[in-house]
Amino acid sequence: MTDQVYAETVSNDYLDRKEEIRGPSSLEVKVRAADKLAGWAEQERRGRERDAVESKKELAEYDSRQARSEIRTWRNLFRDSLKGDPKVDWVALYNDALYEPFIFREAPPTYKKVVQDVKVPPESGWEIFLPGRKKERLCRQEMARRIFKERLQQYEERKAAERSEYEAARSRYLEKQIELNDAVDQLKFAYETGKPHGIEGYARLVLARSAYPGAVKKDFEVFFDKTGRTVIVNYLLPDWFDMPETTGYEYRAASDEIVPAEMGNGELTDFYRSALAQIAVRTVYEIFRSDYRKAIGSAAFNGWLIAAGDNGGREYAWCFLTCKASLEQCEKLDPETSSPEEIFRLFKGVMAESPALGDAVRPLVNVIVDGSRFAGAPAERP
Repeated sequence: MTDQVYAETVSNDYLDRKEEIRGPSSLEVKVRAADKLAGWAEQERRGRERDAVESKKELAEYDSRQARSEIRTWRNLFRDSLKGDPKVDWVALYNDALYEPFIFREAPPTYKKVVQDVKVPPESGWEIFLPGRKKERLCRQEMARRIFKERLQQYEERKAAERSEYEAARSRYLEKQIELNDAVDQLKFAYETGKPHGIEGYARLVLARSAYPGAVKKDFEVFFDKTGRTVIVNYLLPDWFDMPETTGYEYRAASDEIVPAEMGNGELTDFYRSALAQIAVRTVYEIFRSDYRKAIGSAAFNGWLIAAGDNGGREYAWCFLTCKASLEQCEKLDPETSSPEEIFRLFKGVMAESPALGDAVRPLVNVIVDGSRFAGAPAERP
């Protein structure tokens, strides 16, 4: 794992959200930032639609449609992922955009405008008979020339200062552009030549760009065991309390209120466990389906939950589910006809009974790394 951390700040004014995106590479930060902005843009779109709803009855109908859509998304986390191609599009990662040319938008001063400001009188034939008028005109003309010269100098100074800022910004942009494009080349080469750090970095990009509901934070670690050609993913699972449990809304005219309909505890438990199993098998499948060089022979997934320590102490992590599959197993299975839960069991999947603190399972395979957030439960080296 690299010690260097890259960061980029993204924001959405409508949602009043601002977040620093961090990652071990500029490429991953770019992918995560784009993913975050896209998610916020969708939230903004729905928010603006909701703002336009005029009555409580229509609002209940709108919120019901959104609730059903969200539930449907969670129920189809695995199936929907099969429709897309998880391979990294290297070309799309390059930044080949030209930096916009320098344009100084301030209009330059004109002598004519200065003459108007100073109120220089026009030359007149009466000046022959009224020498004082000529003297006044010449005096004001001299004043206008002096002021025009000063304004022109100040204009050029502001233009030079803005150009200097522009050149500095352009230099920083080109520097980051070169750095990013070099990083794309280096990672592509490292992955395609089977370097462990290249396979890890490539897998991280695949998982970072995988579209999930907001409750899935996409906080993970990826390791590659070269000896067994095994990718190991430690993944932060969504918490029970982050799952959607509202299935719809009803408007009651008698009380003029909107009442939510929610899952029962049993239904919510099944819903939660199904979602976790789907995240596990989806991750394994995305790793294999994206690996166009066939560098990966097997993939292991360890799903973790994390709780804050008592009295602000160190957070505690425990492994809630684990599974492992080979490329051969995945190729033999038909994901269209097998349920995610069946696939999870075929992948030797084990899931704890309850998300309660301490109810953990032992990872089928793991790597222990100093400083890792995912180090609460016993682990084995591959």
